[in-house]
Amino acid sequence: MSSAEIAALHVKDLSDDEVIVLCFLGEYMRRFRIFPLKTLKELSGFSYKRLSKVIDLLREKELVRFFTAPYEGVMITLTGLDALALKSLATMNVIEEFGKKVGTGKESDIYDALTPEDERVCLKFYRIGRTSFRDTLRKRDYTKEDVPWFVRSVEAAKREYEVLRKLYVRGVKVPRPIAQSWHVVVMEFLDGDIIAEAKEVVNPDLVLEETLKIIKEAYRAGYVNGDLSAYNVFVTTDDRVLIIDWPQAIRRNRKGAIRMLREDVRRLCEYFNKRFGLSYDYEECFREIVS
Repeated sequence: MSSAEIAALHVKDLSDDEVIVLCFLGEYMRRFRIFPLKTLKELSGFSYKRLSKVIDLLREKELVRFFTAPYEGVMITLTGLDALALKSLATMNVIEEFGKKVGTGKESDIYDALTPEDERVCLKFYRIGRTSFRDTLRKRDYTKEDVPWFVRSVEAAKREYEVLRKLYVRGVKVPRPIAQSWHVVVMEFLDGDIIAEAKEVVNPDLVLEETLKIIKEAYRAGYVNGDLSAYNVFVTTDDRVLIIDWPQAIRRNRKGAIRMLREDVRRLCEYFNKRFGLSYDYEECFREIVS
C-alpha cells in the first residue's frame, strides 16, 4: 500500500492527542528535521507519560519515527503528513471518502475521492524530491532555501492552489481548484488524457490552437507557466482542453518571464510539429501571445 492509502486507513481513528502532536510536527518541519522531545513536551503541555503514549501510537501507525540520537526526538513521516492533510480536509468537510490512485507524475501522486455531496474530486499529493535535486531547484523558484523536501511539497501545493484560484476566476481553462491542505491540492476530477501519453489525438491542430489561447489568457491574467510541455496539456472526454500543473508559475512582470514564456511556446510547437506533422512557427505564435 502507498503512504496515502495507509494514512487513509488511520484518519478516522486518530485521537485528538495524536492530531495535536502531528500538527506540531508539521508546523515546525522547517525549523526541526527531528523535533526535540523536550520541546514537543513543552509546547503540547503533555506529561512525559502522555506524550510517550501518543508517540507509541503514532509509531505503530507509521506516522512518525522516533530517534534517540543525536537527541531524543520525533520526525513526521510521509504517511504522517498524508494523514495530517487528509484529516484536515475531512474536518473542513471537503472530502468524505478516499479512493484510489488515478495518476502519477514526476512530483505528485493523484488520487480520487468523494465530497460529502458525492462529487468525485482529485487529490494531488505533492512529492517534491522524487525528481533530481538540481532539476527541482532550477524549475521551482520558491524552493531556493535549504529546507526539507516535505516543506517544499507544502509550499508547492500552496503555490499551485493560489495560482489556480487566480487563473480560474479570470476564466482561464485550468482545473477548478476546490481546497488545499498541507501538501495536497483538491481540484475537480478530470477524465481524459494528457497529450504526451495519449495514443491518439483527434484534431491536434485544434488542440494546439486552444492551448496557445490558454497560454495567452494566462499571460493576460498575469502568469507564465514556466515549465510547459505536452505533459501539461489535458484533453477531457468532453473535449475540453486544459493546462495542468502550475506550481512553478511566475508573474509576467518577473525577471526572465518573457524568456520562459518563449520557451514554453517553443517546446509545445516543436512537439506538435514533430509528432503530428504540423508546421507552426513558434516565434510567430509567441508574438501573437504577447501582442
